[in-house]
Amino acid sequence: MTRRSLAVALMMLTALAALSGAAGADHAGDLLDNVRERFQSLQGALDGIAERAAAGDLDAAISTLDDARASFAAARDDIEDLAPQDARLLQAFFDGMTTAAEERDADDLIALARSAASTMDDILGIFADYAEVETTVEVESAELDTDETTTLALFARDVPSGFAGFEVDIQYDPEQVHVNQATLETGRGATRIDPDEGTVSFNGVAVEVASQRVPPDVLALGTFQVTAIGNPDAEATLTTDIREIVDLEGNRLPALDVDGTVTIR
Repeated sequence: MTRRSLAVALMMLTALAALSGAAGADHAGDLLDNVRERFQSLQGALDGIAERAAAGDLDAAISTLDDARASFAAARDDIEDLAPQDARLLQAFFDGMTTAAEERDADDLIALARSAASTMDDILGIFADYAEVETTVEVESAELDTDETTTLALFARDVPSGFAGFEVDIQYDPEQVHVNQATLETGRGATRIDPDEGTVSFNGVAVEVASQRVPPDVLALGTFQVTAIGNPDAEATLTTDIREIVDLEGNRLPALDVDGTVTIR
């Protein structure tokens, strides 16, 4: 999540009806458990590389490196959301471990694996903050016939206290779906559609939400119209990318992003 300026305002519209807070908590908890499992799998693989190489079994360490690469690929998007600098650092460690494995340099492999495992410790610490908050930013899914149009919502669940601004992108495949229009539903700000890149952006300043003593369980951030243009049986992912969620002082608030899907019948 990069730090950017939040755009100032064009309009204020009404929010969607609130959903069940208990259901939201269960949903966020499942998502957090999945992320935790991916992180722990990566951490275990990195520890395994160092342990096997230190024990003199270099072939087993190199085999475990393959497992670690797969775990990193599965966890990378979540790591980049939580700690983009650490994600780049881990990539550098993996590049170094690959070279060490090719040169069969056990000492370098051990040192790099231990450094990567230490970085994962830091990431798990950051993740603990997110696990306490359990805020998610989600986009709805839909099943559509070809040429059918519907309106989907982008919303925050378990809104954190002090929530005052947001910048969220939704990325889509422009060969499968077409986004016709986008509207901000909370706060004052702007929306932008880039049909060439396949991105719809929502930027809002929601001071009125920050002033609430008890924030809503579910808060609609925006809506957008989407038309299915792909062939039947195709599936298009709506990738939710949180650029930032901030409080009144501009401090980043933790949240997890949840993707949606358009299934074309």
